[in-house]
Amino acid sequence: MSHSVHDQPCRGDSPAVLHITHNLGGGVEKYIKELNELISDNATVLVLTPTAAKNLHHVSVRTESGRHQFYLHRQRNWQKLLEILYRCEISRIHYHHLLGLDERVWLLGKYLNIPYDVTLHDYFFVCPQIHLSKRFRRYCGELGEEQCVSCLESGSPVGKVDIHSWRKRSAEFLLQAERIFAPSKDTVERFLRYFPNINPIITEHPDVLCIDKNRPVVPRMLGSNENLRIVCIGLTSRLKGLELVNACGVLARHHGMPLEFHVLGKPYGRIVREPQSALRVHGFYNDSELKDFLENIQPHIAWFPSLCPETYSYALSGALSAGLPVVCSDLGSFPERISDREWSWIVPWESSPQDMIEFFIQLRKVNFLTGLPPALYQIDEGIRTYSRFRYDEHYLLPRKRKKSQSSDSFFRLNDSDYKYTRPSLAYRISRLILFLRFLLVSIAHRF
Repeated sequence: MSHSVHDQPCRGDSPAVLHITHNLGGGVEKYIKELNELISDNATVLVLTPTAAKNLHHVSVRTESGRHQFYLHRQRNWQKLLEILYRCEISRIHYHHLLGLDERVWLLGKYLNIPYDVTLHDYFFVCPQIHLSKRFRRYCGELGEEQCVSCLESGSPVGKVDIHSWRKRSAEFLLQAERIFAPSKDTVERFLRYFPNINPIITEHPDVLCIDKNRPVVPRMLGSNENLRIVCIGLTSRLKGLELVNACGVLARHHGMPLEFHVLGKPYGRIVREPQSALRVHGFYNDSELKDFLENIQPHIAWFPSLCPETYSYALSGALSAGLPVVCSDLGSFPERISDREWSWIVPWESSPQDMIEFFIQLRKVNFLTGLPPALYQIDEGIRTYSRFRYDEHYLLPRKRKKSQSSDSFFRLNDSDYKYTRPSLAYRISRLILFLRFLLVSIAHRF
């Protein structure tokens, strides 16, 4: 169906919020979805993302009249993009990620003369390696600018960049934001090392409204001859600890240890599976399927072996909601999220496979066979001091939009120029091939 921007699908008395993000899904996509569920009755929501075809931007507008979509060429249709956004009378931009987007998107707030918010989902603004990792393998340790220069010599997801210029632009961008949201105190502390003048709002993601933090943890009974079943939720990459879990599975099987490792997610990389390993991969899952997967696996404990500082972790939220005992690395937001929680452990993030095998054998013997809970893991109370901000009560603000002084120069095109732009046949075929590959891999993991 073709839409002209002069149909004004966004017009109305309600505010219009433009989310800007990457097209990689994951926790960022989940956060936006949850946030939109909270505000959709009182706001019009637009989402701007890059596409697999690197020369296109995708704009999605969801209103009472349906979903409107526009595919716009980055160079040829930049003014068209500005007019679509202007005519939708956007009252606020919410930046989530800028990976894969045209550099001018960083300046959309200035182009449209409207305020913007930023959520710190990862460390993209600090480092173009995104996760504070050494070439995508593990946490770099943040040892100084010389380390950053050396690391970036071989490139990054945004190409070769100068770290000083990168952080200067990030600082300017963040300082002009009206609100910056950070889901953990650890995230804020790391950002303040590089941008000491920002003032983020520390508030957990919207899913916290659905998590019963006071739910008692009831560990699953373990028979004397039964394996300790360890589930790793959302384990997909090296940075999530995939290689560590893989090595633990091989060690456990080789030495006949009473341990089983279960991976929920679609791993990227070589995995040794049963019968050569005590590791079973259950493949991709939707959030709605997590409960059923856990019922099938019957895990005793959930393990989060991340090798980089995570700002939040929706996978951990899933384990907390299920009331599972958890083991987390001592990096990122994990310690503050499980502080004072029963049946929860923190382990050094640099633990070796042998260290973790010995740790789980000890847990099995001391805690799960006896039913004896461990001592509570606790951190300084000040570290867990969060803002009183709530997304369901405080996110939407009255309009502050002013008429752009330069708007006339944006809109000197004919109505016929603003038609819905259908993606090319080659682009649609490439997306179909990617989908079929993904489907085949998911089916293979299931069996």
